[in-house]
Amino acid sequence: MEDFPVSIYPTKMQEIILQLESKLGFPLGFISTSVFVTSATAIGKTYKLQVRTSWYESTGVFICLVGRPGANKSHPLSWAIKPLLDATEKKFQEAILESEGYSKEDMMSNNIPEPTIEQYVANNVTPEAMIQIMSETNIRLMIWNDELSGFLKNLNKYNAGSDTEFLLSVFSNKT
Repeated sequence: MEDFPVSIYPTKMQEIILQLESKLGFPLGFISTSVFVTSATAIGKTYKLQVRTSWYESTGVFICLVGRPGANKSHPLSWAIKPLLDATEKKFQEAILESEGYSKEDMMSNNIPEPTIEQYVANNVTPEAMIQIMSETNIRLMIWNDELSGFLKNLNKYNAGSDTEFLLSVFSNKT
């Protein structure tokens, strides 16, 4: 297996990745890829990459870390996405505080909108739940499954079998 080209990162990020490899034993390919997918999520739909004159691509990526059991795949990903998890938790806490200002009568009123939460990371969700989250979080989102088999088992779980096409549309940045 060839190593991830760490040279694509700024010097400071290269140093951090190499320190994580030497001090914590994070395999270079796993931590580099995890940083890459976290960066792509953080960028989200705020920028597009110009491939050619009239060809633009989003920063959406699908990543799968593959290795033997015990190869230390999960820890690098958990380390890299921690800022996104923390930001998601902060948004949830802010929404809770915001909703505490409403009385029961206010919450039952049609005039007060329910607070929405900008979610950056969703874990182990079905495609149906993914659609709901994506409708509320339109700029940046990472769908994360610790095990690929869990992600695959959720496909077509509650419908007649169009989840593959849905995921291809998501990957192509189509509505």
